[in-house]
Amino acid sequence: SQYMETLEADEGFIPVAKKLKKKNPETGKIEEEEFFTVGFGDYGPHVKKGEKRTKEQDLPRFEKRVEERMDYLKNEFPNFGDLSFRVRDSLVSSTYRGSIPGSPKTRELIRMGDLDKAGLEFLDNDEYRASLKDLDNRGGVVKRMERLSNALRGIPE
Repeated sequence: SQYMETLEADEGFIPVAKKLKKKNPETGKIEEEEFFTVGFGDYGPHVKKGEKRTKEQDLPRFEKRVEERMDYLKNEFPNFGDLSFRVRDSLVSSTYRGSIPGSPKTRELIRMGDLDKAGLEFLDNDEYRASLKDLDNRGGVVKRMERLSNALRGIPE
């Protein structure tokens, strides 16, 4: 898919399953996630400690998950194909991570065509604010969310 390059860079690759850390937006404390993550962001109770994968092993699963999210995006945003590539690319990445499905106001504004307001609304988010304060772990969340916000608002890269 045309969106895989950005998504692979955003997800990164974890060859040996590990528990990732994140900042709890309510308490501000750094916590380990409940389950392990391996490969291109495969997370959940099915991932076992020490599980190993190569990029080649994980790519079919990753591509299948991306295609599922493409179906979601095309259903959620009937005008998806009319959006700029930069907006579509950022939407794919943010949807894969779960930020778009968890942002009902942003989705509504995109459907209405008010992309500027959607971009501002998307950053009105507890996880984003908590990630801004977490200097050790802010990279992925902040980068992805700001990229989509800027793309929606037409701010150049």
